[in-house]
Amino acid sequence: MFAPTRSTGLRLKNFAMTLNIDRESLPTSGDAILRVAHIVDCFGAGGIAAGVWALIRATSKVCDHSVISLSDDVRLINSLESRPEMHVLKPGPTKLIGFASRLALLARRHRIDVLHCNNQFAWLDASLASRMVGISCLQTFHGVERPLEELAATGCWKSRTAARLGNAVTAVGEASRRMVCLLSGIPESAVQVIPNGVDLERFQPLPRIRGHESPLRQELGIDRDVNLVVQVAGLRPVKDQSTLLRAWRLVVDAAVRDRRPEPVLLIIGEGSCREDLQRLAESLQILPWIRFLGQRRDVETILPCCDTFILTSLSEGLSYAILEAMACGLPVVATRVGGNSELVKEGGTGFLVPPQDPDAIAEVVGLLLNEPERRCTMGDAARRFVEEHHDFTRSAERYLEIYRGLAGGRCRKTRPVSASFAKTRTSSSDGAA
Repeated sequence: MFAPTRSTGLRLKNFAMTLNIDRESLPTSGDAILRVAHIVDCFGAGGIAAGVWALIRATSKVCDHSVISLSDDVRLINSLESRPEMHVLKPGPTKLIGFASRLALLARRHRIDVLHCNNQFAWLDASLASRMVGISCLQTFHGVERPLEELAATGCWKSRTAARLGNAVTAVGEASRRMVCLLSGIPESAVQVIPNGVDLERFQPLPRIRGHESPLRQELGIDRDVNLVVQVAGLRPVKDQSTLLRAWRLVVDAAVRDRRPEPVLLIIGEGSCREDLQRLAESLQILPWIRFLGQRRDVETILPCCDTFILTSLSEGLSYAILEAMACGLPVVATRVGGNSELVKEGGTGFLVPPQDPDAIAEVVGLLLNEPERRCTMGDAARRFVEEHHDFTRSAERYLEIYRGLAGGRCRKTRPVSASFAKTRTSSSDGAA
């Protein structure tokens, strides 16, 4: 295991001196609000980007936010009415200290108070940068897309070092907390869980359009007696849509056998696997019962028009897509991985199935499609669950409390976060998780 040495500390101190940082000259509580920079893999499609934007909206009256993307994918920014300051800072083929120094220079130039890292692989860089310029670093751990065993073999020293250099660690759920503790070696008591939340005003059941006469059915040319199952996810290997398509072949076959209208699967999202998935759907001869809708900015109007939500991931933190579907009153079928079991209560708000098991997926989807009353009961329970446990205004309040603590109380007093959130909502949606 790598650990910072005295010489490492001296190098960091010397580098900070070259930046000519004078923390006494930074704003105090009387003349400026808190400046927070959010570090993300990208600011395009994906649940993390959507969650960061929701946090920015919720606290925009009390914090000055910026976003640091590690890639050129910043598509989400183009759909926003009120845009945060955006920086693209690619790691590139530099040594660790090289990228961290560039991050430190950016933080100094923009007088950042807190670096909020939402990328596990940039955690060490952000922690080093914060030490270089004498500011604070908060790491929020969402989840991982690679097997934990592989990460434990190659990335533990980075996570353990980052944990020593950083200031605070949060996780979006209990499963995520266990993951970050395994990787970093820090005790669970040192990691605060702040569950992902959802905008309950934006995502909600809409009885006036839910059902057979919805505009969505008119747009897609789908008959009124056809059930709609929807997935919102990036088309990436970790989301395992190939298993979903194989399960859908079984679902359609069962409907034909039982002489019921064949349901239609809506897949919302883009990604590197799209062409392969379309070819697989063609080879399975299920294209008539699937719609690849691509990236959509109106997910909040699509979800209430559907009957069931499905997510077949191989790994998850605490899925924003599941939360949004539950807020819209949909029962959920999800794989038993990561934090899915923290949201989907077996037989209550949906069903959990083993990953990569088309037969199990087809069985529970068929059960829900055949029992509309059960679907409605589960959907109502799902909505109540997110109202009680995943209202985003509460999550935003907790993040703001951490920001203020890390920055030493420099944030000036303004209106409550809940009021800010209500006044800064927009209609943008990332369309993928």
